[in-house]
Amino acid sequence: MFDGGDAFLCLEVPGAENYPSQDKAVLFFEVANLPATIDRIGRDLFAKIEIEAARPWAVLHDPDGHNVLLLEKHRR
Repeated sequence: MFDGGDAFLCLEVPGAENYPSQDKAVLFFEVANLPATIDRIGRDLFAKIEIEAARPWAVLHDPDGHNVLLLEKHRR
């Protein structure tokens, strides 16, 4: 992942994720509070949730099965 100030670029090796997906992640969103965001969206919609990770994240799928990854925003 390359930091670009308020944005970032993430490059991944195909097959590196440990959750099911039709393709690689196509959208990444940073959220201020991941647990609260998961609760608002609905926990049952997520394919994988990693709250205890160094940088918490969760993935859900759009209607076509593509990944939408939510990352908890770094606190600086």
